[in-house]
Amino acid sequence: NSYEDAELADVIFAIGDNAFETQTNYFLAHWVPNLDGTTVEKKQEWFGEETDAQPGKIVIVDPRRTPTVAISEYIAEPENVLHLDIQPGTDIALMNGLLSYVVEQGWQDQEFIDARTTGFDDMVAANKMTLEETSEITGVAVEKLQQAAEWMFKPRESGHRPRTMFVYEKGVIWGNNNYPTIGSIVNLALATHNIGRRGTGCCRMGGHQEGYTRPPYPGPRPAPYIDQEIIKGNGKMLTVWGCNAFQTTLNAEQYKAEVIRRSNIVKEAIGKVRGASVEEMVDAIYNAVTDEGGLFVTTIDLYETIYAKEAGHLQFPAAHPGEMNLTSMNGERRLRLSEKFMDPPGTAKPDCLIAAAIANTMKALYEEEGNDEMAARFSGFDWETEEDAFNDGFRMAGQEGAGPI
Repeated sequence: NSYEDAELADVIFAIGDNAFETQTNYFLAHWVPNLDGTTVEKKQEWFGEETDAQPGKIVIVDPRRTPTVAISEYIAEPENVLHLDIQPGTDIALMNGLLSYVVEQGWQDQEFIDARTTGFDDMVAANKMTLEETSEITGVAVEKLQQAAEWMFKPRESGHRPRTMFVYEKGVIWGNNNYPTIGSIVNLALATHNIGRRGTGCCRMGGHQEGYTRPPYPGPRPAPYIDQEIIKGNGKMLTVWGCNAFQTTLNAEQYKAEVIRRSNIVKEAIGKVRGASVEEMVDAIYNAVTDEGGLFVTTIDLYETIYAKEAGHLQFPAAHPGEMNLTSMNGERRLRLSEKFMDPPGTAKPDCLIAAAIANTMKALYEEEGNDEMAARFSGFDWETEEDAFNDGFRMAGQEGAGPI
């Protein structure tokens, strides 16, 4: 999509994104002029009698009341902002419910569907849901679902269709069922001809945080397919950091079965030496992963995931934004500092300090062995705060003595 389409849309439909925080320039420079009415004359110039010459409306789908919801209500007035506060993971039901309602009302663009798509009737039949069923699953009131559909898809008395721009990001991209979720969004956009017209479109909010430096990848090219290596019995230790591959990997059932089988070998070995010293415990684990095909699993996350419960041996609790000083880049490479406002629970730490603790322990063990070459690999992690890590990665990167980029 052109950024300009956001200025021309009758309705912006934002799902799984928080544009004010993550695409600040796009939101302020292109969404806001539409929401506050600044671009009404441009709409009249471009679309003539087709437009209703009104400021744009916005429908935001998110379980939380995000800053984007609040700032949109301030700019456009609450009556022009609709927040569909769905239950997490119910996006597909929402899309299918809206699509079913559109077809029930006859608001689909059948001419466009016949000319540009295939399988429409089968898709509708397979995913049919009433608004009542949709409401029960998503937690969004029927009245709000109805209002959203009318804003976005109900043709005007003139017969012209509203121009609705669909935008989505990590809230629906990163999760279980991400492919069918995106497919359901695209289906709705296609059925209502909100692709291929100015002021419409269906696209990501975009932007990967690539404005940074790091050491080059040390492994082979192409990189090994780790999940398949685990299934084949390779590897001795698996670190699962901030994800639950039991639910997201391509080969989920086989992968899960093999990880649990190999994990249980280590659990049995640990069980046989309960009460032993740390050194004896380590020896038992090492023998299990070296001689018996076991796999030692470490998990690092905010909470105990299914992965940790079923396969984990060691857990490191991580801190959440708000429990740490977090620096991040939004979609426009704008660096943002989100300051800590509460302490993390228990022994939880920011990811960078967990990594530093692991590295410093490895360094000490290699130094104890007299292996200076390996110890050197783990040098440079003498961080005590998140700011120390930030300064190493940002201010010192590429400077003399800071190591290669």
